[in-house]
Amino acid sequence: MLRFTRAALVALVLAGGAAGAATASADVARQVIVDDVEVEHSLNTCSGVNGTFTRTFNGVVQTVSRPDGSSLFRGRIRADDATFVPDDPSQPTYTGRETVQVSSVTSNATGVMTFVLHFWGSGTDGSSVMFKETEHMTLNQSGNAVEFEKPVVVCHDSRPDA
Repeated sequence: MLRFTRAALVALVLAGGAAGAATASADVARQVIVDDVEVEHSLNTCSGVNGTFTRTFNGVVQTVSRPDGSSLFRGRIRADDATFVPDDPSQPTYTGRETVQVSSVTSNATGVMTFVLHFWGSGTDGSSVMFKETEHMTLNQSGNAVEFEKPVVVCHDSRPDA
């Protein structure tokens, strides 16, 4: 679930790193994200059901580019209207919030990126879900990457009759 969010922010990190390498003097660029609607078809990792995930992000991303070509990228965005509507109408719809934090430090020799996503939602059937994903990637000067993902899925049912 939520691969599109990660891919979009990774693209921002890479663009920020490329901009940092070309900068002649230290520079700070900040972008405020307001009402950025994202819609994707994804999987509810708790139920295994496919559906449409929609949310409106607000937040800030910032890039610091240094004269030596190194850069620092940080972003934090939040969606308070995150909604997962399953393709199967007999399954519950989940509404809640999502937060995403991403950071990247690049130099001429290495690049290090960390991405953390949290989603909390309540289902129309009274159930609730929490999803967290952490990803870390390091690139060396040769272009070799060391990468890991650590999805942590917590699915619990808070319905009184369950």
